[in-house]
Amino acid sequence: MSFYKKECLRSLFPVYFWLIAFKLALDASYVFVLADNFRDVGYAMDFNVFRYISSWFLYCILFYYVKANFVVIMDYFSITAIVSLVSPLLVLYGLDHNRPFFPVFISILSFLVVLGTYGLLTRNSFYFKLRRIKHGKNYAILFSSAFVIYLLIWYPLSGVTYNISFSDVYDFRRQNNAISNFGFLAYLNFWILKVFSVFVLAYSLLKKKYFVSLAMIFVFVSYYAANTHKSVLFTPFLVLCIWFYFSRYSKLYIFPMAMFFLMLASIMSYKYLGDVWLSALFPNRVFLIPAHLTFLYFDFFSVNDYLFYSNSFLSSYIEYPYDKPLSYLIGDYSGTPGAAANNGYVSTGYAQGGVIVCLVYSFFIGMLLFIIDRVILSNQIPSWFVLALFVVPMRDFLINIDLLTTILTGGMFWTIILVYLSREKSSLR
Repeated sequence: MSFYKKECLRSLFPVYFWLIAFKLALDASYVFVLADNFRDVGYAMDFNVFRYISSWFLYCILFYYVKANFVVIMDYFSITAIVSLVSPLLVLYGLDHNRPFFPVFISILSFLVVLGTYGLLTRNSFYFKLRRIKHGKNYAILFSSAFVIYLLIWYPLSGVTYNISFSDVYDFRRQNNAISNFGFLAYLNFWILKVFSVFVLAYSLLKKKYFVSLAMIFVFVSYYAANTHKSVLFTPFLVLCIWFYFSRYSKLYIFPMAMFFLMLASIMSYKYLGDVWLSALFPNRVFLIPAHLTFLYFDFFSVNDYLFYSNSFLSSYIEYPYDKPLSYLIGDYSGTPGAAANNGYVSTGYAQGGVIVCLVYSFFIGMLLFIIDRVILSNQIPSWFVLALFVVPMRDFLINIDLLTTILTGGMFWTIILVYLSREKSSLR
């Protein structure tokens, strides 16, 4: 037993090391680059030793919930939530004494509720067994491929202007969106980009159909040229990285290690080239802007009315209390009128109904992850394949989009359907 514990600690050490290195790099990026160059965002340096030490204490406590190896989606979710959701909050909290503790506390509590729900369901061996649909895998391939082909045809027919330059994307985005994404097509096209195209690419990699995989990369490039959202261009490379690494290896330290080198590259780019582009893209946009918005959401709705879903499915029963959609409301509050300040499930849950909704969201995330992982643990589908399908929706509800929006209009519902359709015959273990 003692040998087992020693081996566990040895296997976890690289994860702990790179988690610490990542946060140090994110701290350094904030101190040396962002606090001065992006002051208009709302960043400030107000250092307090006790505050900074306490931020590290909270961060290191969460290491207890990290796994060394990727076996199920919960393993990846845990380290992703710590790196993408909690760590940036702790950076701002630890380096700016004016930041309140409450958003940090609720975010950590929500994370723990996800883990607790998942653990409770697992310990009680609770599961339900869904019957496999005959030829379900063929249906999934057929429908996904048909949708991919449809969008390839629809974009030129709609009259969009194709553009591949990063610097010009905003010049074409509004126009292209208006003529290609309207009515139900706004949802369908989004699902194709986020779900069905990813499924075709991942499945072609699973079956070693590398010509199809290469073709799908060009498909994504054409989608990006028409859609002009950079995330569309990065998605296939994210899927390729997941396939290449997790189909061969299982060590999870690769994620914080990769993020550390991105932070380091952004700092070096600023120090030696005087360029803030990398800093604006990675430490700022990917990590600290969502954290900053979390503080703003909590600040605004701590003194203003909650929405209680008056902006969605309860709009017929509850009057919406504001004159602008939620994201634009917070955009105005942040001092950037006209900007859409979207954020993840903790912030949007708090906006809808306070702490209670945050915790209810967390309960559903834990239950959802448990259901997904049952498929993997029954040896019905490779874990890397499921991760490739869920990695984008997971990041969406963590830092970009409300949980219900991610599940329904964001496409995660269809992701779950495709996973269950793609199951191989196996018995639950």
